[in-house]
Amino acid sequence: LTQNNYKVLSLPAVSRDLRKDCDLLIIAAPTRAWTGPEQEELVKFLRERPFLFLADLNGWTGPEAFWKGLGIRWDGRLVRDPGRHFLLGEHYPIPILQPHPITEGLEDLLPILATAMSLTPLSPPEGVQIIPLLVTSKDAGPLTLAVTIRNSEGPAAVLVGAADFISNGLIQAPGN
Repeated sequence: LTQNNYKVLSLPAVSRDLRKDCDLLIIAAPTRAWTGPEQEELVKFLRERPFLFLADLNGWTGPEAFWKGLGIRWDGRLVRDPGRHFLLGEHYPIPILQPHPITEGLEDLLPILATAMSLTPLSPPEGVQIIPLLVTSKDAGPLTLAVTIRNSEGPAAVLVGAADFISNGLIQAPGN
């Protein structure tokens, strides 16, 4: 991100200034539960501003009640796709991009996800849409690996069931 002129700040803890100082919050592979005050501020932010949440199979996916309120459940199981995967094995799924403005122009790219987990769209609250962005082949389910959430004001979030695809080891893969 910094190579593309974005200002990136790593926040050790959430401050009350987050909503006025941050245009897009990226939560990448959290490793611990949020404290009470952090959770309160994050929930406020996530209800008001766009965010990107990259889950890690071995990490923490956040407060279950919050995601359920958005109509999402993290499944917490390793996704294996025998129908579409990278050479290293079926635990490196190559998801199918679903038609959406976010994926437009990326159809020829093949993202590679490692240690991905699926998420299940539940019944969303009134005024909220959950739109799949990445799914596995029918050989694996199909399972949903990424969604976008829209509310009445527009895009609210992108949730991805993997964080490794943006790590140093996989960022050079053409679809990542």
